[in-house]
Amino acid sequence: MNNLIGRIVEVERGNSLIRVTIQVLDNLMQVIILDEGPQAGYQPVIQSACTLIFKETEVSILLGKADHVSIANKMPCNILEIKEEQILSRIKLQHGTLMLYAIISTKELRRMGLREGHHVVALIKENEIILAD
Repeated sequence: MNNLIGRIVEVERGNSLIRVTIQVLDNLMQVIILDEGPQAGYQPVIQSACTLIFKETEVSILLGKADHVSIANKMPCNILEIKEEQILSRIKLQHGTLMLYAIISTKELRRMGLREGHHVVALIKENEIILAD
């Protein structure tokens, strides 16, 4: 699991959804929260610290510019390490002082020609992140 520490900077409410914007280092991350059922009533507080939690399998890797991608969360990273297995590969990424991990198919890793030292963009969908206080 990836765990990133950030600070809530904006909260937007819809009918049964909440979009929370979190500052993580120099990056703004968006999280969509379903606000109904037993978890209804979540009240994120501006400027409070929080932890963003998401699976390594929920991180996609983009090699090149992220100008025309519909995923809001784009973290520029450097590849520090690749552990290549037969079917899946684990990639250790660095964004500033933060470390995060992605698991992608080895076939795609090879197709993209990803190597340690490459500059990439980590993509994480808004609805795949869990917020913890």
